[in-house]
Amino acid sequence: MFIIMDKKISRKLYRNIRKSVSESEKTLFDCRITTSLINSEFYKNSNLFLVYVSVSDEIDTLSFISYSLKNNKRIAVPYCINENMYFCEIQSLDDLCEGKYGIPTVKPGNNIPVNITSDSLCIVPALCFDFSGNRIGYGGGYYDRFLSNNKIKTIGLCYERCICNFINSSNFDIPVDYILTENCFRNSKSKEVSACE
Repeated sequence: MFIIMDKKISRKLYRNIRKSVSESEKTLFDCRITTSLINSEFYKNSNLFLVYVSVSDEIDTLSFISYSLKNNKRIAVPYCINENMYFCEIQSLDDLCEGKYGIPTVKPGNNIPVNITSDSLCIVPALCFDFSGNRIGYGGGYYDRFLSNNKIKTIGLCYERCICNFINSSNFDIPVDYILTENCFRNSKSKEVSACE
């Protein structure tokens, strides 16, 4: 466990830590995370999911997206315009195309922002989280800007080895409500921990 003071240094550190997850571990851990999310009360009680589309060594979300669409859950993915991020609904993975930084997003013409509702849930990516839900992202500030304007329940996905003790956050940083790893759900406010199913 680490205490993070310099975010630039920490990004490099936790990129390397995440890359240290072997292919077999990643397959197992991603499956555990997806299964726990699908079996959770959050999933049962939410209708609209705002979900990043995973690339490279990020925790897989494609399995979650596919499963949810087949089970009549609504899925919206990020769409960025200048410095702002919106979420646009998709009906299938075929609705995606390569966007900024090579990250999949909605195809042109489908980029109509969804209305955020009280039963919406945002799945947030990060390189690491601390126990209070603070995160080290990729440095663009997109999620912090989005979450500062949209009060919505959030779950951050993270490997257990990418949890640190403390991140030196600013007033602009928005912590997530819960953190889900391959081992457990963590409530970042109460610090309650529940083992994954």
